[in-house]
Amino acid sequence: METSRLWIIAGSAAVVAVAIGITAAVVAPAPVASPTATPTATSSPSESSTPAPTPTGLVTPTPDPDPAATCQNTVTDEFLAMMDAQGWTGEDIVDQQIGPRPFDGFLDGVPEGAVVCRWAADPATPADDVVDLAWSLVASEVSTDARETLAAQGYVSSEAPEGFYLEHPDGGAYLFTSTDVRWAADAAELAFVKAPLDAG
Repeated sequence: METSRLWIIAGSAAVVAVAIGITAAVVAPAPVASPTATPTATSSPSESSTPAPTPTGLVTPTPDPDPAATCQNTVTDEFLAMMDAQGWTGEDIVDQQIGPRPFDGFLDGVPEGAVVCRWAADPATPADDVVDLAWSLVASEVSTDARETLAAQGYVSSEAPEGFYLEHPDGGAYLFTSTDVRWAADAAELAFVKAPLDAG
């Protein structure tokens, strides 16, 4: 029996040693690792690689194909810079009874969407120091009728690559293009009038 007791004691001691070893491994603090660079996996494109997905939900704004005419988008950038330097602003006075009325003699009256802009330090206050400009889309039959009416009123007509100019000896000038009409109180200022979609 002595031998079997020794085996039991030896077996028990071995079990206790294994249990202590496991407990020590679990309870002992982990060694502090020193920082090392982690290699980054890079892949080279292959024929079977798929393109990166493009973000969805992003909408690229498109310009309005037919923006409403305003005093700011019917004049050149150069003119806007001059007005800004003088501290002047523009106001659409197309529906007011005072000031210029360049479209009143047109077939069917003032075209829809027309602007008549008064540029001044204070456009709402009557003053001599102003710049009056106007722009509108115009149908070809309205353009033809208006040119004939203006010629009968003493406007002198001349043709140029950009369209027909009509200038009155006492002031006021029109430019009829293939799609629109531009007006200025002074013929030299017609160069500052443009269509809303025209570049600067």
